[in-house]
Order: sequence, then C-alpha cells, then structure tokens
Amino acid sequence: MADALADENYQVSARLRYAGPNVLMYIDTAFDAETPQENIERAAQDFEQRIYPRSQELFGRERSPGVDGDPRLTILNTDVRGAGGYFSSADGVTTQVNRFSNQRDMFVISAGADWIGTPDYSATLAHEFQHMIEWNVARRSPSWFNEGLSTLSEDLFGYVGQSTAELHLAEPDIQLTAWAADSATTGRHYGTSNLFMRYIHEHYGGDAVLSELIQLDAGNDTSAFVAVAQRTRADIDSFDDIVADWAVANTLNDSAVGDGRFAYALLPSTIEPAEAGASAAADVAQYGADYLQLPRGPTALRFDGADTVPLVGALPADGRYAWWSNAGDDSIQTLTRAFDLRSLQQATLQLSLWHEIELNYDYGYAAVSTDDGATWTTLAGGTTTTEDPQGANLGAGLTGLSGVPEADIQQGERGRWIEEQLDLTPFVGQEILLRFLMVSDAAVSGAGMMIDNIRIPELNYVDGVEQGDSGWQANGFARVDGELPQQWALRLIRQGPGGTSVEPLPVDSQGRTGLVLREGERGVLVVMGATPFTRERASYTYQVEQR
Repeated sequence: MADALADENYQVSARLRYAGPNVLMYIDTAFDAETPQENIERAAQDFEQRIYPRSQELFGRERSPGVDGDPRLTILNTDVRGAGGYFSSADGVTTQVNRFSNQRDMFVISAGADWIGTPDYSATLAHEFQHMIEWNVARRSPSWFNEGLSTLSEDLFGYVGQSTAELHLAEPDIQLTAWAADSATTGRHYGTSNLFMRYIHEHYGGDAVLSELIQLDAGNDTSAFVAVAQRTRADIDSFDDIVADWAVANTLNDSAVGDGRFAYALLPSTIEPAEAGASAAADVAQYGADYLQLPRGPTALRFDGADTVPLVGALPADGRYAWWSNAGDDSIQTLTRAFDLRSLQQATLQLSLWHEIELNYDYGYAAVSTDDGATWTTLAGGTTTTEDPQGANLGAGLTGLSGVPEADIQQGERGRWIEEQLDLTPFVGQEILLRFLMVSDAAVSGAGMMIDNIRIPELNYVDGVEQGDSGWQANGFARVDGELPQQWALRLIRQGPGGTSVEPLPVDSQGRTGLVLREGERGVLVVMGATPFTRERASYTYQVEQR
C-alpha cells in the first residue's frame, strides 16, 4: 500500500469476504473480525448492481480482464494513510515493471468496520471507479479533469458534497487547468474541478457527453469542450469563453441574465467580489479569477495586463530557444536523435539542464539505444539517481528540482540551470540513438524539464537549439523560446436600471483595455488569465476614476 504522508510503501494482510460477478472485496485483518458480513455484502452488491453498471454508461469501461487475467476488480478496505482512498495504475502492471504492484486492477478504500456500507463509503467507490475507467480509456488525463469527473460521479449518484466547492468560492484565484503539489491547496483544487464539471454537465450535454469528453482527451485538448459546447451555443468560440462564462456564473448565478448560461443548480453559494481600490498591482492564475466590485458610476477603469508570461520558471539557458518536455500526468515524452560514434575512442554528452519534477514519483532521463530503439540504457550523471523509493525510476533518473538537491516541487523553491555531463564512451564504435525522456505518473506533476546547449565535443557537435530541430525527433517535447503571449479573458457584469448584462472586454496587443460605468450603474470586473500550457501567474494593474 502507498503511504502518501511518508512517501513510502508498506504491506497489509487482508481476507477475502465477498466474491461476486464483478467484485472481489477484501477486508484488512486488523478489523476483519469487527466487520459484519451483512455490511460487506450490502456495500458490494450496491456497487455491483448500481454503481458499476451506471458508471460504465457514464464514463466507459474499465480494463477487463486485468493484468491477473481476472475480469473482476478488487476492492481492498484498509487504513489508508493520508487519503480517503486511491486508484493506482501501478497495480495494473507486473512487478517487473513496478516492484510495488499488487498485479491486479483494484482500488483501495480507507475504511474501518463502521464505515463500510455507508453513503460516504459508496461515494468513494463511485469516485475511485471513475478513475479506473478513465485510466483505461484515456490513460494520460490530467488530474484537474480526472478529479473533476470523479467528484461529478459522486454528485450523479446522489452523494453531493459542497465542502470543497465552498473552498473554491472563498478563494477562486486558483488555476483550473493545473493541480498543485502543495497539499494545502488540494481541497481548493477538488472544489474548482468539481464546480467546472458540474457546469459543463448541466449546460452542455448532461450524462451523454461525459464518456465523449474522456475519449476526446478533453483534459489535454480543451478544444473538445468547445466542440461539445457549440452544439448548444454556437457563439462559443474557445475554451476561454466557457471558463469565463463559468467564472461569471460563480458570482452571478442568475438564470435570467442572457440565455441562462450564468447559473447552475449545484452552486452552493456565490463569490463575493473584493472592493476595487483607486489603483492596484496584482496577479491572477491562468484560468483562475479575480473579482473586483467597482464603485457606482459614473466610473472609468483602465486595465493594463502583461503581454507576455514565462512558460515555466526559467528562460532558455542561452539564446532564445530550448527544448521543453511539456508537463503532464501519466505520460511519456521523448526527444530522439541518431549519432555516429564509430570513429571515436571516447565520447561525452554535455548539456545545460533545468527541471522541476515531482520528487521520487516522476523522472527525466537521458538514454542510449544501440539496437535501433529496441532496448535502452539510461545514462548516469552528476545529478541523476538510481534510488527508487516508489518503483518508478527506470534506471538513472532526474527528479526533484535541478540545482536544489532533495527539494520537491511543492516546497516553494524553483529549479535552476545546471551543467550536466554524461559518459558515452561505453557506446563508441557504434551508431546510436540518443534519447531524452520525461516520464510521469498520475495525480501531480511539475513543469517538466528544459534542455539547452547540447554538445558532444569529440564529434565537434554543438546544438544551442537556435537553428530549428537539427535532426531531433520530438514526441511530446517542444522547441520553445521561454515566453508566451499573455492572453486575457475579462468580463464586466454591468448592473443598472435596465437590468444586468455580461460584456466581454477585449484587450489590445499590449494587454490594455478600459470600461465606463454610467450614472447609477454598478459593475463587477472578472479578471482571468487565459494562457494555455503555462502555470506561471499573470500580472496586471488597474486604475479607477470616479467622475
């Protein structure tokens, strides 16, 4: 079992107490004797007869049979440390791939004798089963989308909880499209994702659209949301439009405004805007929102937003460009090039390296193949590690923050550019493939890694990534210049004698715009960063003038 608090694995003993057509249910021997058989059977049969078939209708099908050849899934009830339950794709592989695998398709529920068979228990089963299905259908869904669907699953089975939703409504400046490693924000992320998927479900297709979104990989390709939404509202042009409408609904929640898009039923309360001062400098998350209550008109506001934003926490080491691995969950990105070392007696790979990678769970690698990619050998360097506390390290890997030993991505530090040197001498006399890889598990991921100034001195090979791909084959990696144009999605909620309206406020190429409230009007300005791919915050200033 995984201990999320101590970042370690441990074993438990459990007894099989129920074997049905779809489920094997095990109970930890620590409380097995205290758990009534009728509670176990009630919970298992409720799952098999109600949650199991409807979840398949809503989201798709789990892998069957599993890696063990059994079409039945396993539910283990034990004392999970640091979580209410979990599904781990690592259990669905053999121990040759991950030594901690249980080698069966399963999920684990943190349940004592008195919890099995309760509504909260069934809600957790519905939540974790969605994760199992989504892993089979999409494999690489990012956590914000995956958790949004799992919390929506709880809602659809009648287990509507509002505690995490209220956390979002109290602090809405949090990125929808990312999932931070900091445990202090986990509840807010759950609430953010849950509210957004509630909004999508209510406005854009209901039950019928959920499996389609998974199949279209909507968490990574947000144009899938646009395609679905346009069936209902042809004026939806972008994912930004959908998120901005949802952000307005979170403070307005009035179905009488416009065509009804600014309200939804499962919103427990509304966001209270902050009073705008005469001027301020601020920042906001990408696909998060600030809400500014403007003074009663006549009032003018001038908005000046940043026109660029860093892609990650560093610019390229030299020049304008570097290779970036992308950031993702449960994914593999590669960058590959052939080299001829037949004329050499020794060889060295040198490069500039930056990374922010989830410590001990995700890894970056440099690897060599001498058999045209059939097998690979990872390269050890000054900052690689062969330690493997979670069964996720494929050899000599990079993890954590470059230049900050033992630091993890949630600790407030940022990665730094370092120089790395790797020995290619064992491969001289041959033609090789050199590959950089970024391999991540589910749940949490960092910004990934950047590579610059790739050199093999013995070949007189120097690539500063300034002259195109230079023969490198990128699968998931991208050649980037370190900055992106900052995009904005601003909405003015105008309230006056004629009623309430919602108006988009386009910005110019420099991120600037303005607005005027007429005599007697009130207004709320919703400010949302809208740049995809980055997790860096967007800065802006505003000035308010009462006339």
